Amino acid sequence: MFSSVFNPIFLDDYSIPDESVFVWAYHINISNSFDSLLVIKKRIFNIIDSQGQSNIVNSDGLFGEDVILEPKSELNLVSGLILSQPSGMFFGTIFYETEKKDFSFEIPPFSLDSPYDSNFKN
Repeated sequence: MFSSVFNPIFLDDYSIPDESVFVWAYHINISNSFDSLLVIKKRIFNIIDSQGQSNIVNSDGLFGEDVILEPKSELNLVSGLILSQPSGMFFGTIFYETEKKDFSFEIPPFSLDSPYDSNFKN
């Protein structure tokens, strides 16, 4: 079993709303509960702002290289993204393999909301 958790956090201190710069950090936790190595081979992330502008991130592994997880291990990463709008969405696919099979894991859409969005509810 492969599992993943994505947790976006709006970074007000790094954002510049007057210049249309809205920054989020996101935490990724990936768990390998297989009894064999798991290799993350590719990722395709789609980031869409509230105006419908899409940015697709398509790279090998995570951050440009294959990532190997030992059996029964976890990987915790923090990354970030910048939008020119105060809100948006993020979703994608992670492609990985074990010794026996290739798999993909769908990251369901999650909302990127900032307090600068008129629809933001705190």
